[in-house]
Amino acid sequence: MKFSSKSKYIYIKFLVFGSRIVRKLKYYSLKIRGYSGISPKSIIEHGVGFDKVNPESIIIEDGAVVSSGTLILSHEHVFSKNKYTTIIEKNAYIGVRCTILPGAVVGRESIIGACSVIRRKIPPYAFVTGNPAKVVGFKLKPEEIIEYERENYPENERIPLEKLERDYSKYFLNRLDEIKEFTKI
Repeated sequence: MKFSSKSKYIYIKFLVFGSRIVRKLKYYSLKIRGYSGISPKSIIEHGVGFDKVNPESIIIEDGAVVSSGTLILSHEHVFSKNKYTTIIEKNAYIGVRCTILPGAVVGRESIIGACSVIRRKIPPYAFVTGNPAKVVGFKLKPEEIIEYERENYPENERIPLEKLERDYSKYFLNRLDEIKEFTKI
C-alpha cells in the first residue's frame, strides 16, 4: 500500500496524538491508584511494576524514563511498618527489567543499565550497571556538567561544583581499576 505525502503526514500526526493520549491515560490511572508522586511529564513504559503497599512513597520526576519490566519498591515487607521513599530524579533513564529497592534514589540525568538492581543513592549524571549496581562512569566531567546545568536548570536547582567533583572522585577516579575489572567481558 502506497501513501501520499499528505496521508503520511496525517498518519504520523495520528500516531503522535495517539501516544500522547495513551501516556495521559496511564498517568491518570496511576494517580487514581494512589501514585501521586509520578510526574505527568515522565515516561512510564508498559509492564512497569509499582509497589502496591506504599504507592505514595514512589516519586518519579519530570523527564524520567522508566523502561518496561522495571520493578519499583518502597517497603521492605507487606507486614513491616518500615516504609521508604524511592525517588527517580529529573531526566534519569532506567533500563529494561531493573529493580529499584526501597529507599533508593536515582540521581538526576543518570543512566541505569538493563537488569540492574539499585539499592542506594546513585549520584547525578552517573552510568550505572550490575547486580548490585555500580557506577561505571559519568556522562560528563564536573566542569562540563556545570556548563550543561547553566543552560538547562535554574540557579536554585543547580548542583554545586564541589559535590560534583567529590562524586566524580569517589565513584570514578578513585575506582578506575575496580571499574575496569568489573566491566571486563
